[in-house]
Amino acid sequence: WFLGGDCPSLVDLQYVSHIERMNASVLYWKGLHLRGSGKWKNIDRWFDAFEERLSYQVRVHAMMVFA
Repeated sequence: WFLGGDCPSLVDLQYVSHIERMNASVLYWKGLHLRGSGKWKNIDRWFDAFEERLSYQVRVHAMMVFA
Protein backbone atom coordinates (compact mmCIF):
# COMPACT_ATOMS: atom_id res chain seq x y z
CA TRP A 1 0.00 0.00 0.00
CA PHE A 2 1.04 3.59 -0.54
CA LEU A 3 1.67 4.27 3.14
CA GLY A 4 2.49 0.67 4.08
CA GLY A 5 0.48 -1.51 6.40
CA ASP A 6 -1.93 -4.38 5.91
CA CYS A 7 -4.84 -2.44 4.42
CA PRO A 8 -5.32 0.48 2.04
CA SER A 9 -5.00 3.98 3.41
CA LEU A 10 -7.12 6.99 2.49
CA VAL A 11 -4.44 7.84 -0.07
CA ASP A 12 -4.94 4.48 -1.81
CA LEU A 13 -8.72 4.86 -1.74
CA GLN A 14 -8.51 8.38 -3.15
CA TYR A 15 -6.19 7.48 -6.01
CA VAL A 16 -7.47 4.08 -7.12
CA SER A 17 -10.22 5.55 -9.30
CA HIS A 18 -7.77 8.03 -10.86
CA ILE A 19 -5.25 5.31 -11.68
CA GLU A 20 -8.03 3.07 -13.08
CA ARG A 21 -9.04 5.88 -15.45
CA MET A 22 -5.44 6.61 -16.32
CA ASN A 23 -4.92 2.95 -17.15
CA ALA A 24 -7.88 2.99 -19.55
CA SER A 25 -6.99 6.37 -21.06
CA VAL A 26 -3.35 5.67 -21.89
CA LEU A 27 -4.34 2.34 -23.40
CA TYR A 28 -6.96 4.01 -25.59
CA TRP A 29 -5.03 7.15 -26.57
CA LYS A 30 -1.45 5.90 -26.63
CA GLY A 31 -1.72 2.10 -26.79
CA LEU A 32 0.33 1.95 -23.59
CA HIS A 33 -0.28 -0.87 -21.12
CA LEU A 34 0.25 0.25 -17.53
CA ARG A 35 -0.65 -3.17 -16.19
CA GLY A 36 0.88 -6.46 -17.15
CA SER A 37 3.74 -5.01 -19.15
CA GLY A 38 6.29 -5.53 -16.37
CA LYS A 39 7.43 -1.93 -16.75
CA TRP A 40 5.53 -0.63 -13.71
CA LYS A 41 5.65 -3.54 -11.27
CA ASN A 42 4.52 -1.47 -8.29
CA ILE A 43 1.32 -0.47 -10.09
CA ASP A 44 0.71 -4.15 -10.90
CA ARG A 45 1.21 -5.12 -7.24
CA TRP A 46 -0.98 -2.25 -6.06
CA PHE A 47 -3.88 -3.28 -8.33
CA ASP A 48 -3.38 -6.96 -7.44
CA ALA A 49 -3.65 -6.07 -3.75
CA PHE A 50 -6.89 -4.17 -4.39
CA GLU A 51 -8.32 -7.00 -6.48
CA GLU A 52 -7.83 -9.43 -3.58
CA ARG A 53 -10.19 -7.34 -1.43
CA LEU A 54 -13.86 -8.31 -1.55
CA SER A 55 -14.97 -4.68 -1.19
CA TYR A 56 -13.05 -3.72 -4.34
CA GLN A 57 -14.37 -6.72 -6.27
CA VAL A 58 -17.95 -5.75 -5.39
CA ARG A 59 -17.35 -2.13 -6.43
CA VAL A 60 -15.85 -3.11 -9.79
CA HIS A 61 -18.63 -5.62 -10.44
CA ALA A 62 -21.31 -3.05 -9.56
CA MET A 63 -19.73 -0.52 -11.93
CA MET A 64 -19.89 -3.03 -14.77
CA VAL A 65 -23.48 -4.07 -14.06
CA PHE A 66 -24.98 -0.63 -13.49
CA ALA A 67 -22.89 1.45 -15.87
